[in-house]
Amino acid sequence: MSKIPIALKWMIAIGIIIIGITIILTSFYFLSDHQYYRWIKWTGYILFLAGILLTPFAKESNEEM
Repeated sequence: MSKIPIALKWMIAIGIIIIGITIILTSFYFLSDHQYYRWIKWTGYILFLAGILLTPFAKESNEEM
């Protein structure tokens, strides 16, 4: 298995979720009249869902090397 520490995996997953939420909220409040509003909003949704999907994979394996 990979030798990436569990804390780093959790930080990456949580960071992606926070970035997704930030993009979504920013697009709702500040970019509603922007030309690319829909694309920016969907980018936030995709990052948010990717962070949620990565979270279960951030677990330590039971195998020891």
